[in-house]
Amino acid sequence: MRGTLAVALVLALAAAACTEEGPTAVGGGLVKGGELRTFEVVLEAGQFLALDTAIAGYAGPAGAGYQVVANAFGGALQAHSLTRFVSLPDSQQVVQAGGGMAWDRNLTFVGGQLTAVVDTLRSVVEGEVEVHLHAVRQAWDPGSATWTHAVDTASVRTLWEQPGGTRTASGSTLAWAAGQDSLLLVFDSATAAALAEASDDEQGLLLSMMGGQGRLRIRNMSLHVDFRPSTRPDTVIRMLVPVTRRTSVYTPQLAERAGTPRVGGVEGWRTFLRMAPTLEDLVVPCGPSGDPGSCTVRLGDAVLNRAELLLEPVPPPAGYAPTDSVALTATTVLRPAFVPLERSPLAQVVGIADAIPASAFGGDSEATVVVDVTGFMRPLLGSDAQAAASDWLALFSPPDGGRFGMGAFSGAPRLRLVLTVATEVQLR
Repeated sequence: MRGTLAVALVLALAAAACTEEGPTAVGGGLVKGGELRTFEVVLEAGQFLALDTAIAGYAGPAGAGYQVVANAFGGALQAHSLTRFVSLPDSQQVVQAGGGMAWDRNLTFVGGQLTAVVDTLRSVVEGEVEVHLHAVRQAWDPGSATWTHAVDTASVRTLWEQPGGTRTASGSTLAWAAGQDSLLLVFDSATAAALAEASDDEQGLLLSMMGGQGRLRIRNMSLHVDFRPSTRPDTVIRMLVPVTRRTSVYTPQLAERAGTPRVGGVEGWRTFLRMAPTLEDLVVPCGPSGDPGSCTVRLGDAVLNRAELLLEPVPPPAGYAPTDSVALTATTVLRPAFVPLERSPLAQVVGIADAIPASAFGGDSEATVVVDVTGFMRPLLGSDAQAAASDWLALFSPPDGGRFGMGAFSGAPRLRLVLTVATEVQLR
């Protein structure tokens, strides 16, 4: 009975406290007619960015894992593949007519065959094109060669005697049409002899394209060379010659920086974005769609529900259009002191866009690419924006250099914010 009376007394005291509590007392919050308003605002680049720039050079043709051969692709691109092989031997063990093995130091190279596997999904040609095989006739560096330079390192720069690679006349020609998954180029003794006589720095084979427009992507190559041993001149022996290095040279070659967003491509384009300082102090309209200016709010006083970067695809520079979908990832950037922007390491992935179809970069698409960066933006708009891990973003297309064609976008991105703010309230 005493327990029941005690409970009743506590409840009565609690009820009395509620009815007598002042409107400003602890535990108040007596709100009359208060409401939350959710709205969206789209910021132009000048409102939320302090800097934006696109930089190339995070990949290159020597490490791309594929080669490109092109002629007038996009009305502009010319590309040759360059491949170096193990040097041909000046002697070989040969089975003798009477049995047994012996070294033959007087080999005669009589021809051979180059087989190239074509990536048909990423190769585009108009009609039928001609692919030509040449032997390289000048020392060249597979890691730095370009359309204009056989060697282009920090310490040595040597021009090609013939732009696109100093080469012999065509030693083999093959007609190729879309859908064929390989190139089979049989060459004669002149090309084989050029390979055998070349120095280690000069040796290599070059593929070019003529007679039509297109861009071929070559996955890999294999080389077989035929020779006659002096001890058995009536016999032709075929040897496999392994690939050691490969690259592509092409023109036009783009400048290493651009003022509009780019991602991907053979040169590994990245776009860097730095958010404006004190972004949380930016005042934006928060009224209804019919009258957005009827109220304003400081970004730092609103709750961020979602933040999206908006990019408008445009045609890339001529010859660099993608032939399949383009990936786009946003990541934070670390900015150590005294480290140039182009060498700053990427840190945490904060957003991944849906795959962008190649058709979006054709010029007649109205597609908008959306990248969710809510997690990145939330600290920048909070009460302690200085504590944000980074105010830099990088946009890139993984893996760097994985595709020859790039993604390009119009101007600078916009930022769409979905915010919630409380309207004025009245206390009882």
